[in-house]
Amino acid sequence: MTPRGIMYVSLTMDNNGEPVDLMNVFGGLGQLEDHFLDPSHFYGDIDILVDHLQKKSKGVYADAGVKEVILDADLAGILAHEAIGHTTEADLVLGGSVAGEFMGEQVASELVTLVDYANTMNEKVCPVPVYIDDEGTPSEDTVIIEDGSLKSFMHNKDSARHFNTKPTGNARAYAFSDEPLIRMRNTAIQPGKCSLDEMISSIDDGYYLMKSSNGQADSTSEFMFGVPLGYEIKGGKLGNAIKDTTISGVAFDVLKTNGIIATYSSMTDMNPAIPFIRMMFMDITVRMVLVYAMPGEAKQQAMEDITAILTDEQFDHRVAATFPLGQSAKAHEEIEKGGNYGSVIITVD
Repeated sequence: MTPRGIMYVSLTMDNNGEPVDLMNVFGGLGQLEDHFLDPSHFYGDIDILVDHLQKKSKGVYADAGVKEVILDADLAGILAHEAIGHTTEADLVLGGSVAGEFMGEQVASELVTLVDYANTMNEKVCPVPVYIDDEGTPSEDTVIIEDGSLKSFMHNKDSARHFNTKPTGNARAYAFSDEPLIRMRNTAIQPGKCSLDEMISSIDDGYYLMKSSNGQADSTSEFMFGVPLGYEIKGGKLGNAIKDTTISGVAFDVLKTNGIIATYSSMTDMNPAIPFIRMMFMDITVRMVLVYAMPGEAKQQAMEDITAILTDEQFDHRVAATFPLGQSAKAHEEIEKGGNYGSVIITVD
């Protein structure tokens, strides 16, 4: 057993006869004497908690509806564990989890990589370090979602045989007399490149949600979490604190990107195929555009945008054939014969 020394600090203040609560947890891996011999170490953290409580006592109610939100590490961890992690435990996959049909598919934004860490991350010991699971399998980090694509489930020996893969060291039992189940160790979304300030400044009207209380999730990845601490975001800046609220949604939808693909037709393929499942999980809208009907300013802007994307090598435009200006007739014949996979280009020296 890994020892932990934990202290719960719960604060309450009265605001016009209404109690307002807030709590935090201090400590971590180790014995009590490793954390709590000198209470003054926590004075600064408790002062911060008091400041949040005072702001919350004067807070506003969050608006109902769909909002852009930033989830701080506490809530993002709950989302990763409860709403996503459990759906990718192989025994729950066999029981009908929503993740079962989407192995290898894009289920989230390409910004998202989700890992179940066995015992360490960035050379630091995880909160629940598992070195050998309860079937005797050495524990390994399991990359569940990589760059938005569902890559792996978590396995014990039995499920690994069923899925023709190797066990990941996720067999865990509550006591020696219990049958091990497939359960997570330390499931987290890997850090991205944006700072908190950059994320806040990108939102015009939303919320920064910092702490979780209670909640639940199921094998469809649908979730509902209590939020005892958060702030409004207005015009890219933090605003008023908010009172206790609840968030809900479908985790795989929350992790999606979104956007619009503008497309125009090609006579080469009158019935093109599209990657429906991948686009569905990325919440993408497909909009048909008639290029010849676009206003001149829109055409110019589109050309500038496409040029910039090509320059940055973010987009690979397919070229079927290239001809110098003096061979324009041959270029025309190439187009007329059909069957080209890409554009026919005339170069002007």
